[in-house]
Amino acid sequence: IRAGECTLTIPVTVQGVPFSDVAYDAWYYDAVRFVYDNALMNGMSETVFAPQRTTNRAMIVQILYNREGKPESAYTGVFDDVADGQWYTAAVEWAAANGIVNGVGNGRFDPLGEITREQMAIILHNYASWVGYDTSVRGDVSLFSDADSIHNWAAEEMAWAVGIGLLQGNNNALTPLG
Repeated sequence: IRAGECTLTIPVTVQGVPFSDVAYDAWYYDAVRFVYDNALMNGMSETVFAPQRTTNRAMIVQILYNREGKPESAYTGVFDDVADGQWYTAAVEWAAANGIVNGVGNGRFDPLGEITREQMAIILHNYASWVGYDTSVRGDVSLFSDADSIHNWAAEEMAWAVGIGLLQGNNNALTPLG
């Protein structure tokens, strides 16, 4: 700023996200900024977040692992399809050791498989229980048109997710396999 012969310099720091695919006016900008600022997610690269990409099972577990400060986790090979040295290995091993994940059966975790809503409900319910949150709340999933498509092994966790408002449905459907 100049006024006559006087000059005043004001340093400005612009805070934001470094991702070229996350516009400031995008509906998800604040969410991306929150997960980035809190080291929960770091994007696909230094400049790409990929907000339209489908979330996989490893990503969800990695977010929870990051939230816990990336605690020490030794490789045990608990799942046949989680090799040592992958970006998600420590997170999956930690989550399995703490009862947060159980895999998809036959000794597999399916780390790069797209996560379904009912799988997400189970993982988040297990995590909430692990950190000591009250997980006794249940919502009425029978109010949704596709309630009968919820697998029995996910029924309690889906009811919990509805009860706490984590899942609200869309057009009267929960889409548990979505």
